[in-house]
Amino acid sequence: MAEISKTPAFNLGVVTQETGIHPDTLRAWERRYGLPNPARTEGRHRLYSQHDIDTIRWLLARQDEGMSISKAVKLWQTLQEKGSDPLEDNTLVTSLPPKLTDVGLPTEAQIDDLRTAWVTACLNFDESRAEQVVAYAFALFPAEVVCFDIFFAGLSEIGQAWYRGEATVQQEHFASGLVQRRIDALIAAAPPQLHPETVVVGCPPNEEHVLPALMMSLLLRNRGWGVVYLGADVPVANLGEMIASVQPVLTVLTAHRLVAASELLDVALALDKQRIPMTYGGWIFGVNPGLREVIPGYYLGDNLRNAAYEVERKILKPALPLSGKAPQSKSDLLKYYSVIRIAVESRLREMLEEQIDEDYLQIANHYWSEIVFSALKLGDIGYLASELAWIKGFLQRTDAPVDALPLYVEAYRKAMIEILRDRAEPIEDWLNTVDWSAL
Repeated sequence: MAEISKTPAFNLGVVTQETGIHPDTLRAWERRYGLPNPARTEGRHRLYSQHDIDTIRWLLARQDEGMSISKAVKLWQTLQEKGSDPLEDNTLVTSLPPKLTDVGLPTEAQIDDLRTAWVTACLNFDESRAEQVVAYAFALFPAEVVCFDIFFAGLSEIGQAWYRGEATVQQEHFASGLVQRRIDALIAAAPPQLHPETVVVGCPPNEEHVLPALMMSLLLRNRGWGVVYLGADVPVANLGEMIASVQPVLTVLTAHRLVAASELLDVALALDKQRIPMTYGGWIFGVNPGLREVIPGYYLGDNLRNAAYEVERKILKPALPLSGKAPQSKSDLLKYYSVIRIAVESRLREMLEEQIDEDYLQIANHYWSEIVFSALKLGDIGYLASELAWIKGFLQRTDAPVDALPLYVEAYRKAMIEILRDRAEPIEDWLNTVDWSAL
């Protein structure tokens, strides 16, 4: 067996990419157990050798076998005391993760090959294989290329497979979990803050898709900006207290469905009162360009790759005009719809009880009523059109008949008009602008 190099050559970022270990965990091991024991540069930055990296892999392998870290370290020390090199011990080496060259891919593999291999591993719930492919990719390409061309493009493929009925929600969540863990590790290994300004990044209420916001945090941190990441479903309550505490120069929020976009409007208005500019992006604003004229903030564009550059422009040129303004208030109509919503759903049950299963009705009522309210709040019932494909795909996962959704939507329209009566004209006009043939 060739001797493993002990020459310090790798920074902390490389180690976290190669092993998947969290930097805080690694630092704790070094403090408590002295293992590994990296060298230091003149600036006191850690430098690891290939032997250090393989040591970390060895310890992680023992943990995967159910051993606590303290016992794994004790075993390492015992083997050394006996004059044995733990990395060469034949009884344990088989549990080590394979080296990058053993992942079964050609050494000149292109990014598309790696993405296909990663997607296949995720669909098979094969975490070990997925991590091997990712480690190989990080060795060949910059981190941002891996994130966009493997992680995000791969998740898009899995999402399309789900829509076609070829993948499950569990497979999608498994892949998303792996991506989130990797981006978390990259953020932890990001360079120190260089700019004095701080940016707040998160998602508005009712938005659970955190990966674009998490990626935005990584992009900004890699460019030296301070970032406070708030995660999913950020409530409007206590927003003023957070702003006063953090004093950000800018807020970045991402929304992907209509319901989250309507909540984003409330956040934007609250931030405007605090004189904090807001940038935003997300899928819903790409398929519904009119929404950009509704949200009082700066739209970041349709390409997440360019979003960090757009954020920097807003920081450096805060006098740029807002890309949108809040819609005219329709508070009376919204309040009235909130009151009649239960009546509409009750009428629907009467109209459809012989045609659509009760369980399907409950699911459809929940999602459809949510987006009707959001569309009214945002000022145009036509925004419903962008949600039809998503709802259709979601409900197709049930055992409902193929024609259940168009049947339900038409009945919903009739029930609303019947119950709204003298207030029905604007609602009816809006409903008639929707292309129901899309169903």
